Amino acid sequence: MKTVRFTSTRLVGTGKKGIIKPDETGYYTFPMGGLNAFNSAGEYYTLEGAVELFRESSILMRRMDKGYLKSELGHPKKIPGMSDDQYLERIMTIEETNVVAHIKELWLDHDFGIKNPQFKNPALVAIMGKIRPSGPHGPALEASIQNPCENVGFSIQTTAFRGL
Repeated sequence: MKTVRFTSTRLVGTGKKGIIKPDETGYYTFPMGGLNAFNSAGEYYTLEGAVELFRESSILMRRMDKGYLKSELGHPKKIPGMSDDQYLERIMTIEETNVVAHIKELWLDHDFGIKNPQFKNPALVAIMGKIRPSGPHGPALEASIQNPCENVGFSIQTTAFRGL
């Protein structure tokens, strides 16, 4: 009997081993999101819509400067009965019981698409970050990062990228 086998092909042919090393303070560098690109839900996130978030005076950058910027496990869910305004408020809030990482730095890599032609989008701007697993779900993230066969992904969840 023949066997059909499916396996991850993400790193095949890249020469990479899927091993990410932290810096001297335990922070890993990751792409946190993409701009001038479609997300997995088919929404297009523009650089123009996100630029304000990366200004020093933005809430995002003030939180990062003070060391308060955290990452949450999964995407916030819209609970039945929740109004759009309540959902918007939820998107803009990190639930302490769901923290998975601390974010130390964020920056825009405007050349990411050019440096990575395999994505076939030279206009792609990467939101890069330095993260360290922390909070209640930090150990699960650390285990995922250390697993060379697991693809760890982040995304920036905010209405600013959607133009709402």
